[in-house]
Amino acid sequence: MRLFDRHKKAERSRLSRAVALFLVKLTAISSQFIYSVKVQKDLVTEAKQRNFDTEFWILSAGWGLLAADRKISPYAATFTAGADDNIHNLDWPEESLHKERCRSWWREINSFSSTEEPTSMVSLAQDNESILLFILSVDYFLAIERELLELTSKGHSVLIVSAGLYTEKGIAHPQLTDHILPFNDKFKQLEDYLNKTNVSLNARLANWLLREHSEALALGVEETVARVANVENRLPEMKRRSVVKMTDAEVLDFIGQHYVSQLSSASQLLKILRHQEQKSCEQKRFGQLFRQYQDQNDGGLF
Repeated sequence: MRLFDRHKKAERSRLSRAVALFLVKLTAISSQFIYSVKVQKDLVTEAKQRNFDTEFWILSAGWGLLAADRKISPYAATFTAGADDNIHNLDWPEESLHKERCRSWWREINSFSSTEEPTSMVSLAQDNESILLFILSVDYFLAIERELLELTSKGHSVLIVSAGLYTEKGIAHPQLTDHILPFNDKFKQLEDYLNKTNVSLNARLANWLLREHSEALALGVEETVARVANVENRLPEMKRRSVVKMTDAEVLDFIGQHYVSQLSSASQLLKILRHQEQKSCEQKRFGQLFRQYQDQNDGGLF
């Protein structure tokens, strides 16, 4: 019986609520694909251990809304500006806004689905008893924001795990701000499991939430938000290393020193800049400068 179609049994324990996990799907190649599979397994395992009936869905910029067990071909597409193969590099109208491009792409990619699988979160949610836990970055949030608004308008229990979105929650519709869990990088101080790369931080925060606060989840949105907020308020501010900012010329010079034609990627070189050189450049800006260097030195062929 599907997650959203089952009838709630009176004898169920209060922790036996259903939970649907929605996770951003990383590009299905190499180590990133392995990461996404491991994250899926860890989250579902944790949810089941806490007595939640679980379904897992993936938000893919290449394939749209995917059931976790659906087999797909490799692809290269992302909503994240500055990353390789991001959808913002396509030929959009000059006046189009970032969030408009994300929403338009998400709508179109789901319209091409040739399967009988649901193509929207709204079509999945048939009752108000399930917890819909969204684990995503800001760009993917922008892509599905309208669907989230529809879900909350219909009374569904929506919770959003996104440390980046919480720090920028002013960009979210006011109706959704109370559904954004107050997670940020301060939570890295709680345990070694959380104190790793930001790439997988949201997924690890969701895993921690299921492990440490399953009772709050079972009670609903308000209790879960309050519980996480209580933890966040008790955590000290993070000690941050001083940021060494770079001019465009300095970034281009760095790219020139490390660039290998047809092999180097923006994300690869940005990691070297941040972790080995201990310098800083915003991801979107670095991606733009990387493409500028490519155009000037590879003749715009790659």
